[in-house]
Amino acid sequence: MFNSKIIYKKDYLYVVIEGNATNNDIRNLKIRIYHAIRQYGIYNIVIDMKKAYNVDSDTFYEFINKYYLGLNQSLEIIEL
Repeated sequence: MFNSKIIYKKDYLYVVIEGNATNNDIRNLKIRIYHAIRQYGIYNIVIDMKKAYNVDSDTFYEFINKYYLGLNQSLEIIEL
């Protein structure tokens, strides 16, 4: 079961991903993240994937690469 939390604190957007993240889950999360970026002017993102498994890596890393190329902001990914 997929679960994600988005927390804004001290100019950082923290995204916690837990569980099985399918293609649709990653796409929906991407929409939520971009909405927060635009609405609140957040440019520093930390994605915590320590409790995620079976992540659709193609969709996830496609999102990460487009984020780097499109916005060129601070992005940190925390994995095991």
